Amino acid sequence: MTKKQTSRKRSFALDSTFILWVIILLLVVAQGLSAWHITKLKEYSDNSDISMSFLLRNAEEDRYKYPVIDISENRVYIPEARIYLPLNDTSRNLRYEYTKHGADFKSRILYISDSSVVGRQTDERYASCDKVVTLSPRTDAQPVIGSVVGSIVPTKDGLRDIYMHPSEGCGGKEWYANMSQKLAEVVKEAKSY
Repeated sequence: MTKKQTSRKRSFALDSTFILWVIILLLVVAQGLSAWHITKLKEYSDNSDISMSFLLRNAEEDRYKYPVIDISENRVYIPEARIYLPLNDTSRNLRYEYTKHGADFKSRILYISDSSVVGRQTDERYASCDKVVTLSPRTDAQPVIGSVVGSIVPTKDGLRDIYMHPSEGCGGKEWYANMSQKLAEVVKEAKSY
């Protein structure tokens, strides 16, 4: 009878040692998987800043529309505002946003930008830097950023005054100021159709 008890004790001891090693092995595997997941999450969080800025830039770019370019007439049309500009090196790269504006959202405003500016804002730049030139109805109540640099014959929607966004805080001051000036000069030649 003593032989049966000792063999059972050894069998139980082998079984409990084996089970203990299996548990340790499972814990090591679980620890390894956890470390792998933590590494992947860290990579994702590092890349999420890039992904987020990419998404924001694309959202900004989607807000702006491409004008209709008529090469035969050398014109760049902005159909919603029913105006056209002369086709040149500056106007061929313009983008625009024609939107309702004001307290009652009945008046319209036209933001004109350049493809090199739209969606390129960074944390250091103002969010409104993409609104390089604004064509707005004449009213004292509208909070348009910038200063009046000219006007055109009023359009059907009453667009008249040309505002140029200040270059301070919008990246390379000289480059932005030159591009703004060129764009403002083109907008001064806008005509209704």
